[in-house]
Amino acid sequence: MKSFILLLIIFIAGVFYLIKQHKVDLRQEAAVQQEKENLIRSSEPVLPLKPENPALNISIQTHMALRTLARDGDEKNRSAAAELLWRIQDDQAAAVIKRMLQEETDETVKSTLIGILAQDKSKLGLALLSEAMKSYDKGTRLKAVSALGTFSNTEAITALNTGLKDYDNNIRLKSQEAIQSVRNNIEAYRKQQILELKDSKSLFKLNY
Repeated sequence: MKSFILLLIIFIAGVFYLIKQHKVDLRQEAAVQQEKENLIRSSEPVLPLKPENPALNISIQTHMALRTLARDGDEKNRSAAAELLWRIQDDQAAAVIKRMLQEETDETVKSTLIGILAQDKSKLGLALLSEAMKSYDKGTRLKAVSALGTFSNTEAITALNTGLKDYDNNIRLKSQEAIQSVRNNIEAYRKQQILELKDSKSLFKLNY
């Protein structure tokens, strides 16, 4: 009889412990989910420092040859060499592209470079697009404005402030439109993250 009572006490204590632990787990999970939700509501995509292209094992001779071609007399060679330097993550790629955005006379080459920077969303690319905003020719500045408008980060809005002060009225107008585009992109990202968070909550409730 005593053994039965002891076992009953142990069983009841175990049930109470499990219930208590369950409540603790629920509170912890709710706290974690709330923290995630608060973070997501105020977040935006995190830009990598550099493009996330896989680094290739290419000889130093190839790197040097491409750097030389980036100054070639043929605009197609310059454009292709600069793109390859960017793709293979050459140490001097950013410096080469910055120089070309400042000095290149062929607008097509600069347009190609801007397209590459816009495609590979990164802090480095955004900084180079900011340099393109200072170009002497209107076409390049307009393309840089359009490229910055595809980002989903407040850093792009900061870069577009230059366009708001441009002497050309069309660029000022396009910069405003690009800023609104960035804001829309950020808001769409936040809504998507919140939806994913809600789905994860539902899944947690079903699996718990």
